[in-house]
Amino acid sequence: MRFSRDQVNRSKSDSFLAWTNISRINAAIQIKLAKSYNKFNLTQPQFEVIALLWVNPEGLSQKEITERLQWTKGNTSGVLVRLLDKEFVSREILPEDKRIHRVILTHKGRNLADKIVPIIEKEITYKFDSMLTVRERRMLKEILITTFENI
Repeated sequence: MRFSRDQVNRSKSDSFLAWTNISRINAAIQIKLAKSYNKFNLTQPQFEVIALLWVNPEGLSQKEITERLQWTKGNTSGVLVRLLDKEFVSREILPEDKRIHRVILTHKGRNLADKIVPIIEKEITYKFDSMLTVRERRMLKEILITTFENI
């Protein structure tokens, strides 16, 4: 849903304004970051899985990936199939429970993550550091965490 600035400002609800602005900010960030993903022949969802596995080197089950990224099972499955085809991830059967497959980065996937995650992190950090003070960034972080935990 897209609203012009005038349409958004007509609302009497601060909550509605906050929601629409969060949505617009997310869309704008994703458009800007898409250029970086494209340089590595990745989509945003593929990057999100790679980044998640990069900070969880022991790997995660498909269910854990789905829960942490707040996706549907179908979306997660489709992204993982494409990452498997690109040989960026692999699946390992857990010895303690053969029904569960742990998804981990392959050597190729780890090398890619070591390159792209710092680039994306640097782009985001640069933008936020130039827009917000340290105090504002901390406040925003706390507000977003509180909001996410209570949705």
